[in-house]
Amino acid sequence: MSLLAGFDFMLEIDRGAALKLIKNSGAVLGRPLLPPFEVSLPLGANTSDNVHLIVQDVTLDLNPGSPRISLGFEFRNSTAFVQGLTVPRLSGQIFIRADLKIVPLARARSFQQVSQGVRDVTVGINLRACEVGLFLSETSKDRIRRLIANIGLTEEDFERQAKDRLQQFFRSLGDVAVGNSLRFRLDPNRDGDILEKPIRLTTIVDIRCVDHETIVVFGTMFKPNLGKGDIADKAPALRRPGQDLVVSISSEVFNRQVFCPSFAANIASKKKVDPQSITLPSACGGANEVEVEGGVKITRITPTLGAGHLNVDLEFKQSGPCYEARGKTHNEFVFSMKDGRIVISQSVAGQPDIDIDVDFICKFLLGAIDALLFGFAHGVIVSWAIGELAQLVGGLIEASPQDPQQQNFTFPGVVFEAVGVQPEAFSLIGRFDGLASASDTQPDVTIEATLNTLSTETAGVGIYHYPGVQAQGQQICPPKDFHYLEALQSQAMTLVPQTQLMGLPATFTWKVEGIALNAPTGSISSNVLARYPQPYPKGTAVNQAVTLDYQVFDDRVIVLNRPADGNYYFLVEVTATDPEGTSVTTKMGGFGFIGDDLKFSDGFEDAMKQCAISIRGHMSKLRFAPQRVPPIMGDPGPEEVATYIEAIVEDGIEGVDSVLAHAAIAFNNSFRQPIRATPSEGVVIRTKGI
Repeated sequence: MSLLAGFDFMLEIDRGAALKLIKNSGAVLGRPLLPPFEVSLPLGANTSDNVHLIVQDVTLDLNPGSPRISLGFEFRNSTAFVQGLTVPRLSGQIFIRADLKIVPLARARSFQQVSQGVRDVTVGINLRACEVGLFLSETSKDRIRRLIANIGLTEEDFERQAKDRLQQFFRSLGDVAVGNSLRFRLDPNRDGDILEKPIRLTTIVDIRCVDHETIVVFGTMFKPNLGKGDIADKAPALRRPGQDLVVSISSEVFNRQVFCPSFAANIASKKKVDPQSITLPSACGGANEVEVEGGVKITRITPTLGAGHLNVDLEFKQSGPCYEARGKTHNEFVFSMKDGRIVISQSVAGQPDIDIDVDFICKFLLGAIDALLFGFAHGVIVSWAIGELAQLVGGLIEASPQDPQQQNFTFPGVVFEAVGVQPEAFSLIGRFDGLASASDTQPDVTIEATLNTLSTETAGVGIYHYPGVQAQGQQICPPKDFHYLEALQSQAMTLVPQTQLMGLPATFTWKVEGIALNAPTGSISSNVLARYPQPYPKGTAVNQAVTLDYQVFDDRVIVLNRPADGNYYFLVEVTATDPEGTSVTTKMGGFGFIGDDLKFSDGFEDAMKQCAISIRGHMSKLRFAPQRVPPIMGDPGPEEVATYIEAIVEDGIEGVDSVLAHAAIAFNNSFRQPIRATPSEGVVIRTKGI
């Protein structure tokens, strides 16, 4: 048994972490699976046959020794609509049994790379061959039995047909990716690269569950190693409880792609040459030796991973006119994490073993040569051995230049927190950051409102003499006459309740202006503040009684105005109650009618917009004490303009009256009411519930 089972690369994923990835990916049902949530699934070719599920929990079970997983959905207060029947208050579980699979990422590589077999992949689920299990509670089965007795179905038939249709639906989804957090690039044409982003592998051999808590991805980095490795030889998982994932590479990958390149890079840096020009001796290369400094030549480099540390054994030599010296040294280094970076420190500084062969004439130099090489072995060798290793290993989890705290390893959203070293493997241990396990969504009801004008009657016509705008002796906007038509509008406001996390079908009770709508149709009267556009532009505001007609349906309410009542808004409240008795009431929402409207011609709207631009341009050139008048930038809203004008008034700027008059004109009768609660015709707005 071995840690990596003979493979070059291994990724271990915790079951709980995998479940978080699935919940947050939105791949399985096209939305995040953060309970509680609701979803409608088809129960047949007929679109009216479906099931509305309220999912309370999502589970994941692993089948050791295989890629098979079981994804479970626990539901309650759910409703099935089948063959014209409504079956509410269902509870039970749905299990999807499927195999994990390496699947392509949505973003494909270039055509040339794809044609050469290069693929960007991630961990996914093969749903096209999944098996679905449906298990209903006994009370649900009893309810089904009673409701379907008259259509010739048994509750076993109902359950089997529902399961088959759900299975057909999930299989139609095909292969789905479990997010993009676990990304790899596969290139069968060359050796992989652990330092490339994303990690490049020659191939991924397999993905499987090695125990009830761990999923493992096995990969090959080097082409000569294809076919090597035996999954059956995998030792128990490296991952420990509480660790989301462990990324491990073999000692061969560590030496060839991490240690040896860093050793060569350090020599090149000190010699100020291209690292590609440096050829190292065994075990990092095929050269006999490599000269470092002071005439010292390294003849052998032997890096090996140990239990919790890195061993570096070096053999070196130096020669002169009358001597030849050889030596070797053993050093050990440990890895740790600090502030999101890998830190390397020396734990063992071995005693150098130096052998000097000196001619008789140079024997008096023996002490000096020995001291020189001893100092080299103790100090410089450590520098050559480690040198840029810290930087290169640190590159595995290189921090983002934009945010030094944000690690930028090949797996987005993964934060690495520890380093593990074993004789067979170098490992990085991390966790997924920012993944939610559940949502705080609660049962709710909102109102969608649509305003429609049913008919229009002309009440009169007229001409408005727009006075223009002058400020500081300048004519900013010219005066002009605009024709208008006064229209009395019969309007209908359709109010549709939308429930959230409530069983179906829900029943609704309505109040308008605090008055319950107890009959299917009727009228109510209420006192409101009504506005009329005449005389323009100031208009008239009147506290008066208005009459609202209404029609109540199972799934909506229609409220109608009487045009003579003018423009006003009214308050609406709806209470939703589901089959289990859960009740939710909206906050009071305001909706408005425009029964009396002035419709201008002669380009009135465009003229007012152009004048507003001119006013802003003129005001931006004025100089005020900054503590007295706020700056105006961009396209301000009415409140900012009002604050600005008030400040100008305090400064006594000439022409303010003209500007204020324009504001009142442009803010015409359609806005002289709670327009935020009044949708334009055909526009849908929502009001939140409590």
